[in-house]
Order: sequence, then structure tokens, then C-alpha cells
Amino acid sequence: MASTNADSSLDLTPAEIDKAQRHDANPLDGIWIFIVGDLFIFGSYFVTYALWRNWQHDVFLSAQRNLNLGFGLFNTMVLLVSSWFLAAALKAMRAADWDTSGRWTLATMACGLVFVVSKISEWTVEVGHGFVFTSNMFSQFYFWTTGVHLLHVLFGLLALFRLYLEVKDPTCRNVATAESAAAFWHMVDLLWLVIFALMYLTR
Repeated sequence: MASTNADSSLDLTPAEIDKAQRHDANPLDGIWIFIVGDLFIFGSYFVTYALWRNWQHDVFLSAQRNLNLGFGLFNTMVLLVSSWFLAAALKAMRAADWDTSGRWTLATMACGLVFVVSKISEWTVEVGHGFVFTSNMFSQFYFWTTGVHLLHVLFGLLALFRLYLEVKDPTCRNVATAESAAAFWHMVDLLWLVIFALMYLTR
């Protein structure tokens, strides 16, 4: 068995062997540490938000009227669709259909970019109406939470771009890497669902 592996490695050029070795040390393999840490941090933050909401219920209820439910629903649908696209990309990868996988990955990235533009547009409208970070305690929770979440979306887009480059390069294709990136992206979507429920819907 060992000799077979050694023989197969001789078929690769030095550049391809170097790529494969660097790929084995893929930093995305450690993404699970970030996922667990983020879930703990966001979970603690959500509990803190709930406590403040209980203490200042009237202030929070009044401040919520500054949010645009249409934006919230649209952003939620965009991220849900992006998760479906990424699941389709993973399914194609497992079937070794790399071209299809690449297209689904690009579609996922497109949804992520739409979310970023939509969220910034929403902030612009809110600030234009006088609803800013320092307006009240609810606004501080809202802008901070959605801002940190947006940073996670941007980080997820970088991971997806890395994944797309690997899909296009036969020497770097690795389903395990794709699953790590997908797990992070799905976590980002899950966090948004909780944020949407707490900030936009809870009365």
C-alpha cells in the first residue's frame, strides 16, 4: 500500500506536490474552533440582550419601530437561499461534478454580496431617519450585533472565494475543506435567524 502511494506521488510535478503539502495544512481546518467560540459569544450576547429588553421593555419596543421589517425579511430569505445553494455545491463536490459545484459556490457568494449591500442600505436608511448607535440601548445592541454579524458574512465570503479557487484547481480539491467552510456559512445564517427573531419580531 505504501509503495502504491509513493508511486502515485511520482506522477505529480514538484509544483503540484508543493501545493498538495500546503493544502494538507489548510487553515480552514481550524474553523470549528471559531464556530464553537462564536456560538458561545453570541449566545451570551443574546442572553444579555434579553435581560436588557426585560429591564427596558418600553424603550426597546419603541425603538424597534425604527427597523424596516421588509429589509429584515429580504435579508433572511437571501441567506436561506445561499445556504441551499451551498448545500447543492457540496452535493456536486461529493459527486466530483466540479463545474457544477463551482457554479453553485459562485451563486452562494452572490447571495452573500447581496446581503452585504442590502444591510448597508438598511443602515443608511435608518441613520437618515435619525436612528443611530447612540439613540438608546436597543440601537446599541442592534448596530453592534448586526455589525459583528456582517463581519462574519465578509469572512465567510473570503472562505467561499478560497473554496471556489480550490474547486477550479484539480490539485487542491478537498471535500473536507468545503464542509468546514460550509459549516461556518451555515452558522452565520443561523445567527442571523436568531438576530432577526430577537430584533425584528419579538414584541
